[in-house]
Amino acid sequence: MCGINGIFAYHSASSAPKGTELLTTREAMRARGPDGLGAWWNVDRRCGLGHRRLSIIDLSDRASQPMASEDNRFVVVFNGEIYNYPQLRAELENDGVRFRTTSDTEALLHLYAHHGAEMVHRLRGMFAFAIWDEVRRGLFLARVLSAFIYSAAYRSHSRFTVISELCLPVIPNGSTPPGLGNPDHFSILPKS
Repeated sequence: MCGINGIFAYHSASSAPKGTELLTTREAMRARGPDGLGAWWNVDRRCGLGHRRLSIIDLSDRASQPMASEDNRFVVVFNGEIYNYPQLRAELENDGVRFRTTSDTEALLHLYAHHGAEMVHRLRGMFAFAIWDEVRRGLFLARVLSAFIYSAAYRSHSRFTVISELCLPVIPNGSTPPGLGNPDHFSILPKS
């Protein structure tokens, strides 16, 4: 399975994450994604997403992650497989959506753009993903509760971190972060 990670400094008083924080964590997951790697920062560097790729469905570079929507509003990192993505893709194409790849990752971007958080109720598969919305300036996270897809979240000092593995360098003092738990998805938006 792929490896995903992200850091979001959601409070205006918190310092922006350092690039090395994101890259160190991503590289600690090297074994999870030998086929590629990527990192992305939003405009003001308050949110960073990282990815280690294990290519399964669309093997082309077009399907590399983090993956941005055509208008760059949404950016996703994704681990897993959406089993019903061919049906979801067909529905989106019938609604006029044009795809650039054959990946299930791109289907997540379009589903979120059209349905928001409710899109998770349409997904069948095993997955964990994070989607940044540049307009709302928020991070949306979702995962299926599965033994095969692990993700953990940790919140500290007005920062939120999500990772695919425990005991990575981003977790302070070797503490074990809580899982995402129920509900199976939530959004984090900065305080106004």
